[in-house]
Amino acid sequence: MPPQHARRSPRLGAPILARYFLGSYVAVAIATCPFLLNSWRTGAFAGFYSASVFVSYSAFYLLPAVLVTGSAYLLSRAFRSSGKARKSLTVAAYGCALVLVTLVDFALVVDAIVMREFGFHLNGFVFNLVTTPGGIESIGLGETLGRTCSLVIFGLFCLQCAIFWAAQRPGIEQGRLGPKAYVYLVPALLLVSAGEHLTYILGDARSDSEILAQANAFPLYRASTARKFLRKWGLEVGRDDDLQRVEGDASPLDYPRHAIELAPTTQPFNVVWLVGESLRSDALTPEIMPATYGLSNRAWSFQRHYSGGNGTRMGVFSMFYGLTGPYWFSFLDERRGPVLIDVLKDENYQMHVSTSARFSYPEFDRTVFARLANQDLHDSAYDYYSESLDKGWKNDRKHTGEIVDFLKTRDRSRPFFVYMFFESTHYRYYFPEEEAVREPYLKDMKYAALGGGDPQLLHNRYLNAAHHLDTQIARILAGLVEAGNLEDTIVIITGDHGEEFMEKGRRGHNSEFHDEQVHVPLVLWVPGDSPHRVDSLTSHVDIAPTLLPLLGVKNPPQDYSLGHDLRGGEDRDYVVIADWSRIAILDRDYKLTIPVGGSGILEKTQLTTHDDVAIGDVARAFGVVRPKLAQVMSGLNRFRTGFIPPGGAEALREVGCSTPQDGNR
Repeated sequence: MPPQHARRSPRLGAPILARYFLGSYVAVAIATCPFLLNSWRTGAFAGFYSASVFVSYSAFYLLPAVLVTGSAYLLSRAFRSSGKARKSLTVAAYGCALVLVTLVDFALVVDAIVMREFGFHLNGFVFNLVTTPGGIESIGLGETLGRTCSLVIFGLFCLQCAIFWAAQRPGIEQGRLGPKAYVYLVPALLLVSAGEHLTYILGDARSDSEILAQANAFPLYRASTARKFLRKWGLEVGRDDDLQRVEGDASPLDYPRHAIELAPTTQPFNVVWLVGESLRSDALTPEIMPATYGLSNRAWSFQRHYSGGNGTRMGVFSMFYGLTGPYWFSFLDERRGPVLIDVLKDENYQMHVSTSARFSYPEFDRTVFARLANQDLHDSAYDYYSESLDKGWKNDRKHTGEIVDFLKTRDRSRPFFVYMFFESTHYRYYFPEEEAVREPYLKDMKYAALGGGDPQLLHNRYLNAAHHLDTQIARILAGLVEAGNLEDTIVIITGDHGEEFMEKGRRGHNSEFHDEQVHVPLVLWVPGDSPHRVDSLTSHVDIAPTLLPLLGVKNPPQDYSLGHDLRGGEDRDYVVIADWSRIAILDRDYKLTIPVGGSGILEKTQLTTHDDVAIGDVARAFGVVRPKLAQVMSGLNRFRTGFIPPGGAEALREVGCSTPQDGNR
């Protein structure tokens, strides 16, 4: 019979691992608390959602450690004939558990800090900063970071050792916390997870901003939607004229940073804003776009102007908000419109907003135009899914005619705002045959849809579509002249992004930050201004801070945007361009692409010349943009609640922004 003390010692095995992981779940949940606190909303529906994500994702973060450790433990059980090998593998399984859970806890702690400082979760950019010499220093972090991280990891490892020690105590072993407990706990977690996904689906269908604003709070979170299913069965909730927004302390956004102040105006400017889908800069020529080119010779014409994105979402978002693309997700979640539209609404502008696409895709009816009534929005949703090659130019003509009629019949006691988004230059590049100015052009689009066809012929087709787009711009300009409004109307003509025709190995847009995909025209007509040709770098984020002072806004641009007034003579050192998960920092010589989305943990930082020739030296990349990188990172977080830039409140006040202590909320 074995000695009495041996019988009291716990037997290493599955029960200990089960109890250990239950204790580790509590530790991981504690590390996840900052995300819960950041996302918490007081409503019952929203509160349940936050709590259910917290409970289920705390287990999700622990799952890889459970699977790896469980596999190692089962492998150790397979060595029945060799007690020594079996024991070594069992010990290795326990060690694996301690190390992996420590790393999970550490990753959550670091992610919470990164989210607080920069407004995004751990991603490839952070990985590049850590692994590239000089990367950490480029954003202003001190040399003590490595020692601090080592101490935190050591402390978390000691905590895991304590949990493992407690899991072996005889008193705990005699309790009921073992493998059998998982028979009840696992189904309970699955039930909570199912409830969380169902809650989000319902919140998304109802456009419940309290729910949607929480979705990005937890790292690696993947929301479930059922819009296609709901639409198929007629269950999707339509857009409400009075969308509810997250307000006050519940909002993670601090936008604008200070209450907007307006100077009284006796005769406010009207605004006509015309945007061409995929309209790249080199389409603006006397041959292709004679009407727009003619206006550019009488107005402000910007030669090195860049969209805020390589796709429609980020491009249009950046021009209306004056912010970079990564903010899109937060503003969509909160159904928050831009200051520009707020000012126009508050100043009683007549609104006539049109698109030959849909306002619901991208979701501009829930962002840019969230405050507008349905009667002010005119889109082409009725035939959006039509495969007809002529739908784009026909819709452009239809909406242009409506705008011309509006200019004739509007209420002349009020100023007006007209917006039009043209689809002629969208792939498949629509135009009537009589508008062709470039021959030959690709006529059979079946092969082009499969990636075939001569790129030059396809480009010619695109230029013909751009020529047709210009004819519709000419109709609107003529309508302004006929109505006697050109001399009291600001006119903006630009593209949401560009379009590539295999010049750098890509076709279309939304794939790279190649110049062809992001370099767009900008023509700005301001009554009374003399012609200006601007050759310095400019960005879509500069449009809103140029327009708002003309509408009477007294605040400095830093209160509501990351741009500056294009008419003020200030030169840019760089522009920032975004897509779903990356940003590109483009200066006069280089283009640095860095991942900022949470899903981009394996994406690499890339450095090219301004003309997209790869350099490949990431260490050099950080050296090149080091003076700019901290500014860009601060910009990504400037309009989030509680942000104080490097240098503190005084540094923020120096650039004209208020701080949370200034009572702006």
